[in-house]
Amino acid sequence: MSPSRRVRGLMSARRSDAIGSSPPMPPCSIGRAARRLAFGGATGYRRTQSHGSDWRNEIMATQHLNAMQRLQRAGDTQGAVRAAQPVASEQALADNAVAAAASTDRLGRAVVWIFGFYLIGKIFYVFSGGSAQPADIILAGLGFVVVSPAAFLSFLRREMTLTLMTIWILLVNLVWFMITAKFDFLGSNLYYVFNLVIVVAALSARWRQIELFDRVVPWMIGASVLIETLFLRVGGSGGMLRSIGTFRNPNQLAYWGIIVLSLLLVLRRNKPRLIDVPVMLMVLYCEVAAASRAGLISTLVLIMIWAWFYLSTPTKRLMGMALGTLLIVGVYTSNNILRAAESGAESSAIGERLQNDNDESQVEERNYDRLYRFYQYTVLGSGEGQISRFVRQGQANMEIHSTFGTLLFSYGIPGLGLFLLFIVTIFRRVELQFAVYLLPALLYGVTHQGLRFTLFWALVGIMLSMARETSPSLSGTAAGGTAAGGAAPIGRRERGMAFLAERAGRR
Repeated sequence: MSPSRRVRGLMSARRSDAIGSSPPMPPCSIGRAARRLAFGGATGYRRTQSHGSDWRNEIMATQHLNAMQRLQRAGDTQGAVRAAQPVASEQALADNAVAAAASTDRLGRAVVWIFGFYLIGKIFYVFSGGSAQPADIILAGLGFVVVSPAAFLSFLRREMTLTLMTIWILLVNLVWFMITAKFDFLGSNLYYVFNLVIVVAALSARWRQIELFDRVVPWMIGASVLIETLFLRVGGSGGMLRSIGTFRNPNQLAYWGIIVLSLLLVLRRNKPRLIDVPVMLMVLYCEVAAASRAGLISTLVLIMIWAWFYLSTPTKRLMGMALGTLLIVGVYTSNNILRAAESGAESSAIGERLQNDNDESQVEERNYDRLYRFYQYTVLGSGEGQISRFVRQGQANMEIHSTFGTLLFSYGIPGLGLFLLFIVTIFRRVELQFAVYLLPALLYGVTHQGLRFTLFWALVGIMLSMARETSPSLSGTAAGGTAAGGAAPIGRRERGMAFLAERAGRR
């Protein structure tokens, strides 16, 4: 049965049920419908390409009918009567379908709260840095629970660039494992498969309950930032030059601050509330405590991005960016004063690092020199393992401190090219004012390896869920799209109404 015929059947069945002229429809599997609601299933993605969001509204209508029947069986006569009232317009049917889907998707609400608590648990490191932490494992397991295998395969087909990048990484590491018989290459493969699951879990968590997710998660971000700030104030730096808080090293603390602040501003749609201001200030404090130069620069870029898109006029934007710069300098200066008062230090953490470092030492310390000393590996990749092959005598046995450098050296031009192409596809599909919040994390990745940090991939998954709020096939007058026919952001109700209006016009 075609999608249009099935939906017409659902609509006519609902109207006939309302007047009692025919028996109610037999219930279908709510669990299966909920999983399809998360990703659309194997057929859902194919249908999305030609019919916009038909599959999603079809499931909403099905769930609305099933909710009415459950109320009848439970003896809630008044609730069943309200659910069975005749629809006055296509808008009302779309609204009822959305409300029914949201109210009956208990699993979706639970997933949102689990993701929120994941953000709090993410700040506590139990295992070594770079390894999956307990909170990461819980989120990945959640992905397996709420996403069916067919839906996961559909995701891989839709996000073909990300899929090809992962396949290339797996092949390169597998080949080098067969050459060297070193199992650390297979361990690297597990990281990328794991983070692919994190992307799917984050996407599904938001897509099931968009409104609830955007309302709950910012509060959880605020709670995690408050806890981390308290740890930094109570524990201090522990006599070290740089503070680590609940993390294993200060770079993780700095990277975490950049991503949670980006996530907060994205979910607030560039319009943070008054309660978010202390959260933003606490994130700045965490960045200064970590004494990360890349972290402070990336945070400054993040504030400039927010000022550019939030403030309406060029004058206000310049004032906002200047205020952000002064804010970072002020927090940085006050933190140095506190440290000097507590420990008698003559210089700040960042100042001391700047005095002791130079360009040449940075190149060797971060192992950038491998890119030209072993340039032959930049073609197809050296694999991510057995680092001792490239370590000079007396040099630390460490990887390249760069996301892009690691991709180029370990997976060659194809690996880096596919990653950059994937980032470009996100910018093409997501509104610029939201997609641009990936830039601070990517900027931080220039001087640090952030590919194994699962929170980055969770941010990517949320970006992909925002991309699906834009439906090119429904853009236009009926869906509130642009006159030029480009993709415009469409809410759930607008998608439902546009779909029903389109089907009514075809009858």
